[in-house]
Amino acid sequence: NLANHEGVLNLEYLKWSDLCTPRHNVTVPFPRMLVGPMDYHLGGFRSMTPETFLAQNEKPFVMGTRCHHLAMYVVYDNPVPMVSDTPTAYIGEPGFDFIQQVPTTWDEIQFLKGEVGEFVVIAKRKGKQWFLGAMTNELEREISVRVGFLAEDRYRMDAWSDVDAQKPDLLKKEQIFIRSGDTIQMRLVSGGGQVLRLMPDGL
Repeated sequence: NLANHEGVLNLEYLKWSDLCTPRHNVTVPFPRMLVGPMDYHLGGFRSMTPETFLAQNEKPFVMGTRCHHLAMYVVYDNPVPMVSDTPTAYIGEPGFDFIQQVPTTWDEIQFLKGEVGEFVVIAKRKGKQWFLGAMTNELEREISVRVGFLAEDRYRMDAWSDVDAQKPDLLKKEQIFIRSGDTIQMRLVSGGGQVLRLMPDGL
C-alpha cells in the first residue's frame, strides 16, 4: 500500500543552494524510480537559467524552463504531486492549464528514450488519453519519437513547448493532428522540456 517515497533532492534545495540543476532532474528518474514512486516537490514557476540563478527563500527561483518543470508531472512517478509555490505564482500563468489536466495515476507507462543525466522521454496513458513528457539537461537537442503505441488512428495533440532558453518562463501552446505510427519531432532548448496531450479525434 505504498503511496510514495520521501528523500530525493528537489526544488526546496534551491532556496539555499544551486544543487537542483536540469542535469540533476534528468538523472534522478533512472536510479531513484527503480524502487517505486518518488516524492519530488513539483511546480516551480519562477524559472531562471543556471547562469542567472539566484537562491532565495522568499518567492524562490528554479533552474530550467517552464516546460522542463511541466514535464516532471509526466516523467516522475509521483502519485501525490503538488504545486510548490504560492497561488499567485500560478494564476493566469502559461502552462498552468497543463497541470490542471495531467492525471496523478496512470493505466500504462512507456519509457520512450533517454540517457542518465542527459535526457528522458516518458509516455503515460490514462483511459484513452496519452501524455508525453520530455526533459533535457543543459544541452539543446532534437529528439524523434515514434507514436506507434497509439490505439486509435487519429489524435488531436496539444503541445506546450519552450520558445527560448534565455526566456525560460516563455512557452507556446499549439494544436495539431497526428496518426498512430507518426514520428514526432521534439525540440528541447537548453535546460528545457516539452509536454504533449494526445486525445483520440472526436473524443
